[in-house]
Amino acid sequence: MANEHLNDLLRQRAALQAQLDALDRSIAAAVDHPNAPLATPPTHSAIPVVANAQPEYEPDPAAIALKTKRGCLLYFCLFLCLGALVMVLIYFWRYRDRTLLMAPTEQVSRTRHTDSA
Repeated sequence: MANEHLNDLLRQRAALQAQLDALDRSIAAAVDHPNAPLATPPTHSAIPVVANAQPEYEPDPAAIALKTKRGCLLYFCLFLCLGALVMVLIYFWRYRDRTLLMAPTEQVSRTRHTDSA
């Protein structure tokens, strides 16, 4: 564990040193030739690349897809419930006095007889 930490610190120091050397070259070139273009930055080949250095911190694509599906389904159900709630509130707010679907049969037959007379 300590050896890995030491290697990581040495790698970071080497990368910083390469950046500082590039900055020193750029400054020296700018001082010697003020109108000359600056030196190109160092290539990334100076920094060793470690593949999968910390796999425990990488996201799991399957878990992300599952969470996304659950979230979409949750929002869809929430939208449907909110729509149903709005419809019920509109019904009780404006149309409660008019029976639309479940009118008593006596009232329907009474209105039919009075309309025909």
